[in-house]
Amino acid sequence: MIVVSDTSPLNYLIILRADGLMPRVLGDIVTTSAVLEELGHQGASDAVRRWAENPPAWLMVREPATIDASLKLGRGESAAISLALELRVQPQPIRLLIDERSGMAAARRLGIPLLGTLTVLGEAGKLGLIDLPIAIDQLRRTSFHASPDLYDEVLRIYRDRPQP
Repeated sequence: MIVVSDTSPLNYLIILRADGLMPRVLGDIVTTSAVLEELGHQGASDAVRRWAENPPAWLMVREPATIDASLKLGRGESAAISLALELRVQPQPIRLLIDERSGMAAARRLGIPLLGTLTVLGEAGKLGLIDLPIAIDQLRRTSFHASPDLYDEVLRIYRDRPQP
């Protein structure tokens, strides 16, 4: 699977020091320079800015040939969605890692399968790579927005998983 990441999931996973889970859980991760620029914005935390200045080797940076101006989204979201659309011709499945509602809605309209920050954490928890309740508690203390029902659903799936 190839996953194209938008800014928000990278931001929150870096803040949680869980960004290294991405290639272990999702496979190949691709993003755009627009996303890295957003991560390097002066409003970002020091850790996120440092990460964006020197991204890990597992993160591939690619540019879409064209950016769909009709999306009317932020630069990073538009670039990530445009890249995901272009990569759909790959033999591997493509997913878009995004959290913002407007970006998710646009990607759904275009038929792009979606993942979110909670998906990454939930899968890492199921694989035993993190203590999911602690990670969720840490995420709740950030500016990340999700409904209480979504948090509860991710934790329920984690708790109901088959035990090794």
